[in-house]
Amino acid sequence: MVYMGFIYAGALESNLQMLTQMKIAIFTNSFPKISETFISRKVQYFSERGHEIRIFCNHVDKDLFEKMFSNARGVSLCILSRENMMLHFAKQPQKIFKIQKKVQPFSRALYEEYIFSKIMVFNPDIASFEFSSIALYYQAVIHRLKVPVIVSCRGSAEKVELLQYPERQEMYKKLFTKVTRIHCVSEDMKRTILPYCEDDSKIFVGYSAIDSNFFSGKQQQKNNNNRAFKILSVGRMVFAKGFANGLLVMKILKDHGLQFTWTIVGTAANEAELLFKRDQLGLNDQVIIAGPLNNTDVKKEMENTDLFYLPSIYEGLANVVLEAMSMALPIVATRCGGIPEAIDDEVEGLLADVYDFSAQAQCIMKIAADRKWASKLGDNARKKVLEIFSLDKQMQHLLSIYQEMIHDKKSTHT
Repeated sequence: MVYMGFIYAGALESNLQMLTQMKIAIFTNSFPKISETFISRKVQYFSERGHEIRIFCNHVDKDLFEKMFSNARGVSLCILSRENMMLHFAKQPQKIFKIQKKVQPFSRALYEEYIFSKIMVFNPDIASFEFSSIALYYQAVIHRLKVPVIVSCRGSAEKVELLQYPERQEMYKKLFTKVTRIHCVSEDMKRTILPYCEDDSKIFVGYSAIDSNFFSGKQQQKNNNNRAFKILSVGRMVFAKGFANGLLVMKILKDHGLQFTWTIVGTAANEAELLFKRDQLGLNDQVIIAGPLNNTDVKKEMENTDLFYLPSIYEGLANVVLEAMSMALPIVATRCGGIPEAIDDEVEGLLADVYDFSAQAQCIMKIAADRKWASKLGDNARKKVLEIFSLDKQMQHLLSIYQEMIHDKKSTHT
């Protein structure tokens, strides 16, 4: 039986009990990142179940890595920097002469050989590229790998960069012929990449997952009508998150006389635009730009807010919405990407079209006006997370896919 991205069957549960330990190579750009906790959670989950994980990345946050993984068994890093590459070839200068004979640019061939050799030292059972844009960059390396390769499609690369760089369409078609499986974070994302994949049997939907044990609890209503209604948003300050649009929504709320504050938590990219627009719209007293926070502090913000607001222009499926749902918060979000797959309008939250600022404002005012109904929406949201988006369910699903890929690969060589 297939339901919401999961395969429920007695045979699958039996197979999960028999999963052998795997060596998994994970490729990303920076690790760990506050804005990419879904990768960290996956590494932690796999490690706790005895699998050996090596993260191949260009940058590492050493302090955060030490804090998160100092006690984790089987988790290691390979930093693919130019400096490390030069040290690598300084110990094996004979390889440089072989690479010089290749047709492609020498520096690119050198870097690819370095990456490939580092992967082979680890000798993984499976290679997982956490973003399709990273897989595109390593496409020549992927072609040489003899292990199953999985690539994840999450949002920006597929939704925007294919429009911005049309030449990538052919690159994606070539990439998808090489990889073993393609992970999409929503049905919407699957529909987005289907035109570039000749074999749709490679594609599977594995929804984002959150730790529902950590993101639990519910704000205690204070029944203080004099307190400003608290609105919270969390996300990188990039155009995709729609915070600039959200300011127009806040202006409507102010003009309607709602007493509120809107706190935006996230790393800054277009902070200057938001600051300027906030000032021009006369929202300096209502809008707080808080900067980035770790998971613990984000949870504290959620514990002390009345509404979670997602004004995104596009999404794969926003993890932070699932976290807010898990905290039993009422949610107002835009109909974009996989969000309608997580939130049924007027069941787990309220939805409005991306550029319908008036409708988004009306949704927020409806929540503010009926706290009892808002609480019911939050309860429904928490229930849905536990049923579908829990970390354990989604990671078991992903592990079963990994095991299936390895088994199929072995079968073709016997």
